[in-house]
Amino acid sequence: MAREFRLFARRSVAPRLHRNRDAASVAGRWGWRRTAVIFAAAVIAASLWGPARGLALTCSGATPKLCPHPLGPGGVCVPNDWDCCGTRVCAAACSTSWKRCLNAGTDFAVCEDTAAMCTPQAGGDPGRPKFCEELIMVTGSLTCEQPASLPGNIGWCCAGDELCGEHYPECICQTRCGDACCTADQVCVEGFCKPRCGPGMHYEGQTCVCDDDGAMCLGPQGQMCCPEGSICRGGGCVTPREPENPDGNFLQNMLNMIRQVGGAHGRSARLLHLRGAPAPGPVGAALLQLAAVNGLREAARRAFSDHPVDPVYQTNVVAPKPSLPTLVSGPGLDARAAAALEALLASQAKGFADALASAKSLARARGALSQGDDKQAAKQVRTAAKFAKRAARALRRVPRLRGKAVEALMEAGVAEVDTSTDEVLAFQASVESVGLPGDLAALLVGLGADADDLARVRDSLLVSSTGGPALIAPLADAAQTADLESIGLELRRFAKSARRSPFGPVAGAP
Repeated sequence: MAREFRLFARRSVAPRLHRNRDAASVAGRWGWRRTAVIFAAAVIAASLWGPARGLALTCSGATPKLCPHPLGPGGVCVPNDWDCCGTRVCAAACSTSWKRCLNAGTDFAVCEDTAAMCTPQAGGDPGRPKFCEELIMVTGSLTCEQPASLPGNIGWCCAGDELCGEHYPECICQTRCGDACCTADQVCVEGFCKPRCGPGMHYEGQTCVCDDDGAMCLGPQGQMCCPEGSICRGGGCVTPREPENPDGNFLQNMLNMIRQVGGAHGRSARLLHLRGAPAPGPVGAALLQLAAVNGLREAARRAFSDHPVDPVYQTNVVAPKPSLPTLVSGPGLDARAAAALEALLASQAKGFADALASAKSLARARGALSQGDDKQAAKQVRTAAKFAKRAARALRRVPRLRGKAVEALMEAGVAEVDTSTDEVLAFQASVESVGLPGDLAALLVGLGADADDLARVRDSLLVSSTGGPALIAPLADAAQTADLESIGLELRRFAKSARRSPFGPVAGAP
């Protein structure tokens, strides 16, 4: 029996060894035992073959498992973790625990290597845990009526940070880094494999930093960079809390402002059509003040919506005390109507001046965040909340004062003021070429506007307009009154939320 097995082994294994002329070089890398395993893994003749048919066999001890002979009694005794791998006429078993039999009981039975060969339990190198394999043609056993060659695999092990090569025993390093090999999710940094930085980041030395000097933040998905003007807090990027809608229908507001300024600029009768009135006079002065207050509103709106960043954040904004000249009654405007307009203008000017101060405080909060000073940023946000609360309180009276002004104007028989499209276009051409009218700019400065605010007002005056009523109709417009009420409501909401939590999440941040 022993002679038969040795003879079969010589017939089947010798051709395979002859074909692998580089066996010595392989053994130099993997060791003699690993080399023998690689050849035996794909050659069924390297398995243990059972005794001749007709002999009874009892398995015990270290080889308690019987792989039976397919043609009758007998077989081969093997350890429990070895796979039986006989053909139609021979009993056989795979020669190690990491092999698994493919096509058992057929002429194409073959033992194939598995990933278990790369585990420490099977004697594998802990530094090379990745299993690789290649499908090749291996030598079959003619004695067991197999083809001279049949398909089988050959396995080898690579390091975990290497890719399997196409052919045995190739291991491919994706990124060579000194003596190490970096994986696909690593980069080589000064001779060390490091995890890739998050989006918008790069390495400086051994540390990930943001491309645009933004704040570094470690969130649920890993490292990220917060946008400019925000900070990392609670695993996310936050910015100064801001009103969701600091102004409603600002476009309509600007159209009215153009009409009012167009009608009052230079107090020229040729730029103004008064129904039945000979000259602008006191009405022109009232229109100019209405335009200035509307301009202050537009400056505040743009200071909120443009999100400017003020680097001078160490001091708080000082809210101005808006001041307007006294409206003098006269032709076209009696004392009651002048007093009603004056009360309305004072309340709106106070509200919009405080709203503008709130927006400027938020700009300083952004400046503080851009310098990483979140303590000062929180202080500026709370200052903005204080101004917003004052603005909301002043604007709360505006809807009622607008109604009183309309009533007084109509009872006094004050004529509506109309402006034509041509007049508006001529006025806009003047603003575009030489800037704001001097009288309008002077009133805005008296309301607390600075150079940046005057530039915002100038830009707002260049929006498209077709002209129309400029005095009574805009004040009586229910939609515009509702817009003012919504502005006050949003400012109150902002003041409450900003005092409770100075920072809000960044929309669209990772």
